[in-house]
Amino acid sequence: GYNLTITDANGCTAEFFSEVEEPVEFLATASEMQPVSCFMGSDGEATVTTNGTPVAYLWSNGETTATIASLPGGLYSVVVTNSNGCTATASVAVNAPSAPVGVTIDETTPVTCFGDANGALLAQVSGPGSSFDFSWSTGATGSSLVQLGTGSYSVTVTSELGCTAEAAYLLTEPAALVVDFTPNQLTCFDQPDGGIITVDGVTGGVGPYTFSNDGLNFSTDNVLGGYYAGEQAFFVQDAGGCVKEFFATINGPVEIAIDAGLPQTIELGDAAQLKAVANLSTLTFQWEPAEWASCPACPQTSVRPIESTLFTVTATDTFGCTAMSDVMVEVLVKRKVYVPNAFSPNADGINDEFVLFGGNDVALVRTFRIFDRQGNMVFETAEFNPGDPGHGWDGRFKGKAMQPAVFAWFAEVEFIDHKTVLYSGDVTLVK
Repeated sequence: GYNLTITDANGCTAEFFSEVEEPVEFLATASEMQPVSCFMGSDGEATVTTNGTPVAYLWSNGETTATIASLPGGLYSVVVTNSNGCTATASVAVNAPSAPVGVTIDETTPVTCFGDANGALLAQVSGPGSSFDFSWSTGATGSSLVQLGTGSYSVTVTSELGCTAEAAYLLTEPAALVVDFTPNQLTCFDQPDGGIITVDGVTGGVGPYTFSNDGLNFSTDNVLGGYYAGEQAFFVQDAGGCVKEFFATINGPVEIAIDAGLPQTIELGDAAQLKAVANLSTLTFQWEPAEWASCPACPQTSVRPIESTLFTVTATDTFGCTAMSDVMVEVLVKRKVYVPNAFSPNADGINDEFVLFGGNDVALVRTFRIFDRQGNMVFETAEFNPGDPGHGWDGRFKGKAMQPAVFAWFAEVEFIDHKTVLYSGDVTLVK
């Protein structure tokens, strides 16, 4: 407080006491409302509060409101003036990331071979942030890509604060395998005697290289054999296990095409006509088994087998190359022996002799005997061909004509298949 003493001209005095109050100190406090989200961003916010009634603000960046926005990271100060003209000063740091969100793409699995789609990429994120979204040029949304072929791939990474980073990667593959090769000629179309492919050189892939004619067994031998005429495959494998199939044309004589015809059925003793049809005119032929063929070295022949037989014809060209075809000839055994049951030895020229007849399957009649009812043999002949009139019975016994009667006959017949059959029956002699 303050004391006041007043003295007049007469020396009189008076005293007064007065209390003078001082205002409360005007204070300001600045605070960060929002830090900057991304590196080099400008979305920070700050504000200032006071313990009085402010009437004016002046920030170090020239803003004149209590709250300021769109701020890059940094230190900001503010002067606040109240209605009494008193001022207060405050400052605040708006924080910002010290590094940007970054992304790189790592090749976790290379493309193994030319044309494969087995590569893999992984996006590696760095910088501030706790969770990230991925958007690949392929449409994938994970951190990795798999089953990739060669090509350019890009990814955009977005943090939970919306900060982004981009990266691109060119995924490559080994160069394609390319070969130089020389095919050898074949002597015969269907024989691998000269079917050789020599690999003269290889480019692409990763050396050293191995070779195969079946795609399974590989070796360093670049001379591959065992091939027939026509377009043939061979395989080259590089050090990375990449395999490529190639084709070479191996030339050779024209393939012999031969056909022995359809199966045939004949009866024992008959002949079948066989004919070989081939596509070349300069061929020689050989039928087997030759013993049944009338002309074993002819393209067309007659065969008379005594049992069902598979005939094979072999055609040979001027190079000695061969082709074969088979035909089955089935033989039906019917044993054709015909003996009349009556004859009339009356010199009329009709049925005057009792004769045994046979088919083509009969080789020989070994014996032919005739007996009367008393068991007397009245006629015998042997070793003749069936149907031979010189071996028929004229109805006489010891030069005399027999009376009409029934006689028994017996014949031993040998067939061309070397089977012998005994036949018997009755014959009536009539006048």
